Amino acid sequence: MNAQSIKPLQLKVEDISRILNSDKMLLSRMSDTCFRRCIASFEREYLNPLEQNCVDRCIYKYDQMIREVMSPSSQQQQNPQNALQKK
Repeated sequence: MNAQSIKPLQLKVEDISRILNSDKMLLSRMSDTCFRRCIASFEREYLNPLEQNCVDRCIYKYDQMIREVMSPSSQQQQNPQNALQKK
C-alpha cells in the first residue's frame, strides 16, 4: 500500500465521522428541546397522552426543519452565487 491509496480512505472515514457527530448533535439537541417543551412532571412512569402528543409533534417539526435545511433547494438559496455560476 502506498500513501496515495490510504489518503482517499482516510477522507471517507473523516467525512463519515463528521456526519455521525453531526447526527449525534442534532439528536441530542432535539431530545433536549422536546423534553424541555413537553415533559411537565415525573409523576408517572409513562408519558401521558398530552405529553406523548407534544413529543410526537416536536419530533415531527424538528425532522421537517432538518429536511428543509438539508434540501438541495435550500442549499442553493444559501449560496446564490454558486447557483448562478452553475447555470
